[in-house]
Amino acid sequence: MAAICQRLSESMWPTELGLLVGLIALWSYEYLAGQLSALDQEMESASLELLNQLGRFRCRLHSFWQAHGYNLACIREEPLLFGQIGRMQIILDEQWSIA
Repeated sequence: MAAICQRLSESMWPTELGLLVGLIALWSYEYLAGQLSALDQEMESASLELLNQLGRFRCRLHSFWQAHGYNLACIREEPLLFGQIGRMQIILDEQWSIA
């Protein structure tokens, strides 16, 4: 009986070590997932702040482009496929091309 208990005790060490490694991995995963979630929320709020700032200065940018001869009211961009160039980009390219 003592020999069986001795072998059983020796076979428990790898199991205990595996459980310890598994718990450390689980805690590390939870920590890193929390950090990633916080970073994701921070990036989302930063992008919303950028959109808010751009929205505030939209009128200024619109008047700037109109002052330089662009009629933005008639230029409407459709959704573009990969590799296509929009009308606004064509107008800007024509304006800045070397004649």
